[in-house]
Amino acid sequence: PGPHADHRTRPAWGPQRRGAGRGDVASAPPAVAAVEAWTARDTADGAARRARELGAPLTFVHVRPRLSAALGHPTYQNRLTRDLNSGRHALDLAIAAANARGIMAHGEIIEGDAAQGILELAAGRRARLLVVGPRRKRFGKSVSRQLLRTARISVFGLSGGRWHHVPGLRS
Repeated sequence: PGPHADHRTRPAWGPQRRGAGRGDVASAPPAVAAVEAWTARDTADGAARRARELGAPLTFVHVRPRLSAALGHPTYQNRLTRDLNSGRHALDLAIAAANARGIMAHGEIIEGDAAQGILELAAGRRARLLVVGPRRKRFGKSVSRQLLRTARISVFGLSGGRWHHVPGLRS
């Protein structure tokens, strides 16, 4: 794949597994986990445990910021390359961690608002669960908090070294 190919064009599938009496895991609604490079392993480990409990595959998602074309060609291209490489690295770490636990997983890189993008991807996949890693930024908006407030499905988040569960909102 070229330097700008994203994981949507080449899903990385782990071992094939079947859920007990539930049909093929590949066709089951997934658990969706949002990953960043610095928290990918911890997030993937927790997401893999939750996916195993559900008998579900995992879809990892990395959200990169939307870049302005006003940056100019060399700057725009350099940032785009850096962002895509970071996203691929995060997804590679997460997929490897899930595969090591025997969980089928693939990853996608999406662009734009993180919380909105994660929720849209989860809704589009009919996800049963959202998993988010620890918060990286001390200041600024928290994607985890936005997801906890607005998700219609259960959310697991890692905070202070412990996993916390918040049931989803009901429509």
